[in-house]
Amino acid sequence: MNARFLQKNWVIAILALIAAFMWGSAYPTIKISYQLWGLENSNAASKMLFAGIRFIFAGIVILIVMSVIRHELQYPKLKNIWKITLLGMVQTGVQYIFFYIGLANTSGSKSAIISGTATILSMLMSGVVFRDDRLSIRKMAGSLIAFIAIIIVNVTDNWGGLHMTLVGEGFMFISSIAFAMGAVGCRIVTKTEDAAIVSGYQLIAGGIMLALLGGLSGGIITRIDITAILVLMYLIFLSSIAYLLWTLLLSVNSVSRVSIYYSFVPVFGVILSALLLNEHVMNSRCIIALLLICAAIGIVYSEDL
Repeated sequence: MNARFLQKNWVIAILALIAAFMWGSAYPTIKISYQLWGLENSNAASKMLFAGIRFIFAGIVILIVMSVIRHELQYPKLKNIWKITLLGMVQTGVQYIFFYIGLANTSGSKSAIISGTATILSMLMSGVVFRDDRLSIRKMAGSLIAFIAIIIVNVTDNWGGLHMTLVGEGFMFISSIAFAMGAVGCRIVTKTEDAAIVSGYQLIAGGIMLALLGGLSGGIITRIDITAILVLMYLIFLSSIAYLLWTLLLSVNSVSRVSIYYSFVPVFGVILSALLLNEHVMNSRCIIALLLICAAIGIVYSEDL
């Protein structure tokens, strides 16, 4: 796509919202896939193996589609292979090691809200790395509000005490940190490499990392049926679309300009978790936390809009 076209506000909004919806739908879909593939009570190794398979195929789909569209095989420049591999290990590998384990140990709705902090983290990291995204008082204030939201969503019923586990909410937050690092790294790598190529190969690199780690740790998949395969195909599809769109936008826009739309991921995640998992999410804690996340985004980016 033309760079100028991808820099138009309405184009950024539409493409970023599509990616956000895809990522939001992942929360309940992954939990459903655990049930269908018999992984709900499996160890972390089996979940990582499943994740690796998903991302390897997602990357392959991107490369095949782009090769057909462009009428030539898509591959990176030799000098960029190590950069894309490292990006894949962080953005896909590390992020989803913690994401899959964390999601298995907390609710889909709570996971979606915690992951919403990735927007703030992306902005903070981008402010350190890029001159056009320097930190400010508003950005720091927004970050603080986002962290307060994480605490609130973990307050137990009747506002009595806190309920947070390292392998649940903690791992989801670490996953958000990896996503933010990936967003910054993506902008750096796409300065010298095609966005579609970066997206495809980083998914494959991260997927191989996950599959190897899961397989060598004893992970196995024993249950396979047509419904489970169809759900896996949707997960592959959403990964392909979301990462390709996100990488394309980051390749020609600042991290701040694109990342604001990631705040919609927890919104979509909460709504879809309620619809698909029958989770009772519309309580005072979740509503307040979700509003605080949105307010934090508004404060951080009000100076740029």
